[in-house]
Amino acid sequence: MNKRFWAIIGVVIVAFVGMLLFFAVNRGEQPVDYGRYRRDVIKKLASEIDYSQYNPDTVIAADENNGEIAEKMVGDENAPVVIYEYADYACSHCAEFDRQVSQILADYDGKVALVFRGFVLQFPNSMITGAAANAAAIQGYWKEYKDLLFANQNEWYEMRGAEIKNYLEELFKEASDGKGDVEKFRGDMASEAVAKRMAFDYGLGEKVGLTGTPTFRVNGEAVGPTELRAVVQRMLQN
Repeated sequence: MNKRFWAIIGVVIVAFVGMLLFFAVNRGEQPVDYGRYRRDVIKKLASEIDYSQYNPDTVIAADENNGEIAEKMVGDENAPVVIYEYADYACSHCAEFDRQVSQILADYDGKVALVFRGFVLQFPNSMITGAAANAAAIQGYWKEYKDLLFANQNEWYEMRGAEIKNYLEELFKEASDGKGDVEKFRGDMASEAVAKRMAFDYGLGEKVGLTGTPTFRVNGEAVGPTELRAVVQRMLQN
């Protein structure tokens, strides 16, 4: 084999190594596709937040870390009792206890408020429904959307692909009584802002030592789901 042959081989090898180095260096610079609704992306975003500046037992203002999206809330943050709930829209126990929480809020109207934080687990459609609920929240329809998600959980739980996306859009139309901007809703679902809000809530759940959903904290006290009403009554009497 002559020198020219080895020279060509050398050029090929150098080019191949250069290509590998290029992809290795640039792999981390590729934009994240937030519309893929990946749990690992949410966990990574959460790991990059310094939570020492936040008190999870208070209403936390919208900022850059949570995508400038406010807390999802029912009632007045200055109510005597504030329930902080960590839940997954695809969790059957969360759907069951949501009815009880709603009843408590109705029974103690004006005296009890709810702050709802999504904690995405690995149920089918956990991620995409979490994104949809936050997208609805941006337009002011979170409470209505949350109620519909939980009430219809059995219907959408096994859906996939375009079917679940179309269903969630139709649910938004219903929640907003046809007044919501569906195009904006669709875009917000796949946005970095919504991913940040989901990650922020996830990280807060880890900060309070969450081990499952639903998890409740009331005025700084961890409370089991079945004890919730009794604890609320006790705190209102004190």
